[in-house]
Amino acid sequence: MAEEQATVEELKERIRSVVEALRNHENPTAEIHDVVTELSEIERQLLAGRLPTTSLRAVLSIVAQFEYTPWRIPTVVEDLYKIWTLLGML
Repeated sequence: MAEEQATVEELKERIRSVVEALRNHENPTAEIHDVVTELSEIERQLLAGRLPTTSLRAVLSIVAQFEYTPWRIPTVVEDLYKIWTLLGML
């Protein structure tokens, strides 16, 4: 159980990192804003003790598409890979 809690804590940190990177993007678009809103809601649910994996996977799929656009943010890409790995551990 402690290992699962540590995984959830790291998941929270990585999601927070993605949210901050997207919020601070130099050329935010409506799509980026929408993703930030969705990820912020998922973060709130995680903080409340819920793990909304379905909605998290859906949002991550959208963010992963940013890797192939001018909006690509290297730190977000790294965090995405780690988040997918963490989800696989739960």
